[in-house]
Amino acid sequence: MADPHRDAASVDQLPTLGIDPSLSPLDPSKAPLKHLSVLQPFVPEHNDDTSTAFDHADLMIDRLLDKRLAEDDPFQATMGLVFLSQLGLEWDYE
Repeated sequence: MADPHRDAASVDQLPTLGIDPSLSPLDPSKAPLKHLSVLQPFVPEHNDDTSTAFDHADLMIDRLLDKRLAEDDPFQATMGLVFLSQLGLEWDYE
């Protein structure tokens, strides 16, 4: 079974995927990131340098995929799954 944390594009590749900056899921002023208060410690206040948000990518992914998050705050969990999907996480349903 593939590790879902490793199926996404590597952290080093994410800022250079050729995403139109106005549509980037890394823009903290737009959904879903603006709704992810669970990630606030990791998100830069301004969208000038989103690469710093990935300094702790593994911690961010672990926080978003934590079963307790789904139980305690389903909205945050759902927005987290949307965010991870937009970043390229490929879900393995096997």
